[in-house]
Amino acid sequence: MDAMTAMIIAAVIGAVIGAMVVAAMVRRNNAGRDSLMAYHPMDRKGDAPTLNPEQMAKLRAQIDRGRKIEAIKLVRDWTGLGLSEAKDLVESL
Repeated sequence: MDAMTAMIIAAVIGAVIGAMVVAAMVRRNNAGRDSLMAYHPMDRKGDAPTLNPEQMAKLRAQIDRGRKIEAIKLVRDWTGLGLSEAKDLVESL
């Protein structure tokens, strides 16, 4: 086997190993997303989270007291929404 053939074989092996490493990293980074996204309340198209009357009363009381941040925290706890979505919901009331 000449030097050129050995270099080509080494390059191919390196490329294959590199591709395997990248694929493993992508799988590892995406592993948690699938399980988290499966339960996200906004995944269903057009569905908004619902709050019961007691939760709405508590939420409005916080807003009336000027405690918007506390209201956002309550919405996030009750619905599982992200910060931006919870803030939008609170501001819409």
